[in-house]
Amino acid sequence: MLSTFIKTTRRNVSRNKVYALINFVGLASGITLSLLIFIYLREEVNYDTFHKDADRTRDISKVKVVSAAGPLLQFRLPECFEFLLSHEERHLAQIKEILMS
Repeated sequence: MLSTFIKTTRRNVSRNKVYALINFVGLASGITLSLLIFIYLREEVNYDTFHKDADRTRDISKVKVVSAAGPLLQFRLPECFEFLLSHEERHLAQIKEILMS
């Protein structure tokens, strides 16, 4: 059964070389793109899962919040356990001073 299938496939490929090449290239590119999409999605889903309390972390890096809101959020929201204040401009200035000296 399998040998008959292989013989038939070999005959069809030898008769229709361009059509077979198009099919093989399409199959290879489809499998490659599917694997790349799977790897990308797995990386996105597993973002920050190495932390001890990964289910309690949130990324709000694209949200602009004033620095005084941290203690207020911690007081008002019971699910806000900790907060981090980051002053990007001040830290960049400090790094520039260190590099210049």
